[in-house]
Amino acid sequence: MNVFEAARQVGCIQAAERFGLQLKRSGSRCFTRCLFHTENTPSMCLYPDAGGFYCFGCQEHGDSIRLYQQALGVSALEAAKRLCQDFGLSYDTGKRNKKNHSLLPNPLPRVDARTLAKRLTEYRENVANDLISRIRRAEQQMEALESRLLAQDCDCDDIFQNVAWQSLLKEKSDAQETLAALDGLTLSELLEYMKEGQNGRYRTA
Repeated sequence: MNVFEAARQVGCIQAAERFGLQLKRSGSRCFTRCLFHTENTPSMCLYPDAGGFYCFGCQEHGDSIRLYQQALGVSALEAAKRLCQDFGLSYDTGKRNKKNHSLLPNPLPRVDARTLAKRLTEYRENVANDLISRIRRAEQQMEALESRLLAQDCDCDDIFQNVAWQSLLKEKSDAQETLAALDGLTLSELLEYMKEGQNGRYRTA
């Protein structure tokens, strides 16, 4: 389990409570003042377990990593590590015995630093483009679902409780978090990211 998978075991309500945010409970959900914009009336809704959060004021949304990232002003990777530290969660650091084979998606031959840097940059761009496509596809599907539900006289709360909508929101949020983390990685960290096999579906040719 990598650091992001481990950190996402923590729900947004748990993360918010850790920071001492004032929460107003409404059934299984909680409301608090949004961390992403100034407001007087709490408009950020925190869903239980892995439901994430959604702000009815600025439409910001995400999971516990995104919440920690904004609260601490750090990268997604640092936020995930801090979550694991605060909640005592362990994760695979990707360190392997020297006898083990390389875990690169496509093992790189011995090359000079400039060539390696170029290949890592190309890898980052390919992964980023794939993630952006995933985000846009999820957004389009969410908009289509919202239109159908509104046509059925559903209100906003019904939409946000819809299982299919929440699944699309999580898919979008996961892609956004990975994209943010990827953007903040140095080349050496990017190499470790590849070695750890995180999100192996992003292999490049």
